[in-house]
Amino acid sequence: MPTNGVGRVKVLGIRFLQMGLILAALSVFLFVLMLKMPGNPVDLLITSNPRIKAEDVIRLKKLKGLDQPWYVQYLRWMWGYYEPLKAPMLGSTLPQNAHVLFGGQLSGGRVWYVVKNESGLESVGTIWKKQHPVSKVGVLPIPSQVMDVPKHFTLDLNRFVMGGDEKLHFELIHGSPGMLDSSGVYTWPERGRGQKAIQFSVRNKIGDQAFGAFSVERDPMPNLKIFNRGFIFVLLGDTQAMGFSNTYKRPVWELLKGRVANTLALMIPAILLSLLIALPLGIYTARRQYSWSDYGLNFLAFIGISLPVFWFGILIMYIFAERLQWFPAGGILTPGVEKDELWNQLVNRFSHAVLPVCVLSIAYAGRWLRYMRASMLEILPSDYIRTARAKGLSENKVIFKHALRNALIPIVTLLALSIPVLFGGAVLTETVFSWPGMGRLQYDAILNSDYYVAIVVFLISAFWVMVGNLLADGLYRWVDPRMRNS
Repeated sequence: MPTNGVGRVKVLGIRFLQMGLILAALSVFLFVLMLKMPGNPVDLLITSNPRIKAEDVIRLKKLKGLDQPWYVQYLRWMWGYYEPLKAPMLGSTLPQNAHVLFGGQLSGGRVWYVVKNESGLESVGTIWKKQHPVSKVGVLPIPSQVMDVPKHFTLDLNRFVMGGDEKLHFELIHGSPGMLDSSGVYTWPERGRGQKAIQFSVRNKIGDQAFGAFSVERDPMPNLKIFNRGFIFVLLGDTQAMGFSNTYKRPVWELLKGRVANTLALMIPAILLSLLIALPLGIYTARRQYSWSDYGLNFLAFIGISLPVFWFGILIMYIFAERLQWFPAGGILTPGVEKDELWNQLVNRFSHAVLPVCVLSIAYAGRWLRYMRASMLEILPSDYIRTARAKGLSENKVIFKHALRNALIPIVTLLALSIPVLFGGAVLTETVFSWPGMGRLQYDAILNSDYYVAIVVFLISAFWVMVGNLLADGLYRWVDPRMRNS
């Protein structure tokens, strides 16, 4: 790396450019790979509802852009796309911003309401009120009507009226658009656009009356569109651009916030504990090469490396959680403890983390011990180590002052390359112990074809891999003076 400031900036600029190009190419690869996997959102909808019509499938794929070529879909995901502004979504309860149209006995025991957004699009909903007595005439909930052929749209309201055995009289009320003849056939005006609420009354020949409402959508208004930002806008701080999880029904950013914290709470103690165990033992075995302690510790290290995580996790779960009942079997917090004091919550979280941290630490400690031993064995026969001994320095000073610093050079590099593990999590360990971290999230996303979550997690892992490589280069030059002027 050049020693002057301009040279360093140039090298860093080139490295960041390379990182950007690699991430862009990887995003294309991951997006195409996800598209080729079976189970896009429309396919999952067909599986859950076999009676869905073919024309509905075509309309949904067109609405979500799934009928476009892969590169168009990729640009929609990466940059964004315009879509017509939709009418408000309704739930099973009365929204706070709802305007009640009518209710009680005159509406058949139902409360009818309308919700209107800032662009004037309206949605009609109804909820049942048991305390209201039901009249002889009532109106059932009417689904929102979507008109594919506006000039020929009609709707027979008699199908939604209870107690309609005798002759009924229908009438539009409150200035609702369209035409409704007295027999109950509604016609939408040809020039109407958007989604509007239609209110009507129905009356039998003896004077019993009820009210009802429904919404009708013709073509979405062309001047009422919103721009859905693509993933590239995450770089500008727009976390909502990461997308929406179809599995968890939440924005991807909300999922990542909690999962990253849980993963760090598991991985940082595991790596630190493994280093505290492995580095001293690696130095010890290197100083006593070919001794019984060297053979024994290396044998244990190979066992730790070779143990299948899923089997070892279940084993210690059976011993310490099932038989001895010292620690919880899984999860991150006992239900109900979140209402206790902070100290009780921390103790409970600690008890849940002991077993998965131990499983990961044993696996990592075996690797770090072998790395440290090999590095020390490479340094100890060096000429400057023999010179230090010839000067009469104590063995501890020779080992810890002269040999250890140079032996740590590859260890520091490998430690920097372990940064992606901190954020990527451990899939098997998190799955076995039901730990809600990034690894478990990635596994569930792939299993449930949750595209947005899977791609974002993969790209985050790739980003930290490249950051780890960049940091490893910097640490290598900082630790090893020979590399500073090379």
